[in-house]
Amino acid sequence: MLKFEYPSMLYALLVLIPAWAIIIMRLRSFVASLDNLSAPKKGSKNGSKNSERKTADKPAQKPAGAVQALQKRVIFRSILWSFAFAFLVTAAASPSWGTKLEPMQINGNAAAFVFDVSYSMNAADMPDGSTRLAASAQYADALLSRMSGATVSVVLVKGSAMLAIPQTDDFSVIRSLLGNLSPMLLTSAGSNIGSGIETALRSFAKNTSSSSAVVLFTDGDETIESLKLAVEDALSQNVPVYIVGFGSTKETEILTGDGERTAKTALREDALKELCDDVTKQIKRRHGDSFNAKAVYVNALNMGSALTVLDGVLFSNEKTQSGSLTLYESKPVRRQSLFAFLALVFFGAGLCVMQINPKRPSAKIAGIMLCALMLTSCSSQKKSAMDILKGVIHWVQEDYQEASADFLEAKETAVQQQDETAKVYAQYGIAISYLMLNEKEAALNQLENLVGNDVPALVRFGALYNSGIVSYQKGDFQQAADFFKQALLVDNSQLDAKINLELAMSQAEVHTKAAQSELQPVHHSEGSSAQDTVFSMMKENDDKHWKSEQQEKSDILDY
Repeated sequence: MLKFEYPSMLYALLVLIPAWAIIIMRLRSFVASLDNLSAPKKGSKNGSKNSERKTADKPAQKPAGAVQALQKRVIFRSILWSFAFAFLVTAAASPSWGTKLEPMQINGNAAAFVFDVSYSMNAADMPDGSTRLAASAQYADALLSRMSGATVSVVLVKGSAMLAIPQTDDFSVIRSLLGNLSPMLLTSAGSNIGSGIETALRSFAKNTSSSSAVVLFTDGDETIESLKLAVEDALSQNVPVYIVGFGSTKETEILTGDGERTAKTALREDALKELCDDVTKQIKRRHGDSFNAKAVYVNALNMGSALTVLDGVLFSNEKTQSGSLTLYESKPVRRQSLFAFLALVFFGAGLCVMQINPKRPSAKIAGIMLCALMLTSCSSQKKSAMDILKGVIHWVQEDYQEASADFLEAKETAVQQQDETAKVYAQYGIAISYLMLNEKEAALNQLENLVGNDVPALVRFGALYNSGIVSYQKGDFQQAADFFKQALLVDNSQLDAKINLELAMSQAEVHTKAAQSELQPVHHSEGSSAQDTVFSMMKENDDKHWKSEQQEKSDILDY
């Protein structure tokens, strides 16, 4: 099915209507003027004699035939140029049809923990007598112990959602919050779980090569039915959702948020299972079976449920020796280049129409052969070079995610064709794309293979220089200085490398003691500054929410 990214551009095709009206009017006027020139003037003797002479020689049909041929050429040229304009407008509208699988290299993990802190989670119906909320905190802590190297954000949700902790790899801050989860952290009434997932999606960094996943800790009891739409939105963005259920399926009576009324609550396991199955099937039908995202429900009490969540949330270094994983993402196939090429062909054909002599069919045959040559000139052997060119264009346009995908595809093609030169440049393109995506470790993994003597000097210098930049940004000034030294051995005329070498060496001397102190273990005590900062931020955000949206007693039962 043909789709357009900018369908409003197609309104430009309406320009063809007045254009054709002008063409027809001018063509008629031109033909009429030719007829007037060829017609004899009344009362003119010369005209009468010329007319008699033309009648005697019988050449009168030639001007009429020439005018008719010219008319046809002008109309045919206008038709070809109209098609050229239509194809150009279509290309500007960014058409696409069909899908293709594009390689996407995953180099890290990002997860969002969404905690349902509504009053129903205070039900003490877990097997050990603890509340659902306390059990979810213990479950999340167990997950964190197996998520080394990943980044995690924390979202609290009740009647509304709040990002409590942005993406961080400092799990001590998250653990300080887990021990203090309570419905009192949010003032909004009710349970709007879907808003928590929407907030979690916004917590992920844009244009990153890290995998993303949402883990929801809940009993599925919601007063505002928004969960299904939110899960569907997450999956459509290729973000899987794992729902971990807490509580008993038998109803338990709890005290609601107003401290007066009571309500019955239970783990809505069947509803959560059905929701996950329905949304996953719907997304598969919409995007095809190659789409990876899915919604999964697990019961916290089931054996191995945590491993199921971890296996889906993390691509995990245990799954790959290189620390990265290449997945394939289904994307629409853009057809701008095809329509732009057709526009060029039809425009050129329109120019040729006025020049081609019908009595010389060889000109037509040559034109057809030229078009055929243009259509077949793109050799499959040059596909890797074209992919590198596309990657450079996307990189210049600051679309670094697309650029990395193009360079990855170019590298795979180069490996298949055993084209070492294309492979080197494609890998360098991957590295600089990761640098712009702030994926420093992934960039270093790519750059470390580009420093051999068999690599072109230009690429080798760039790899060493950029490795020095990354090391400097990471605070490893001595390693940065070593990289800059090696880069200058490749090309000692680069002034920037000399300046950066001096800066790195001076920083290495100044920050030696500071770097050693940073390596000392951090001891967290009760009331630590990190914990105080987290809760002060939460309190400040909640106060703002309270002022802008004063809580009032309503028909919403706060549980």
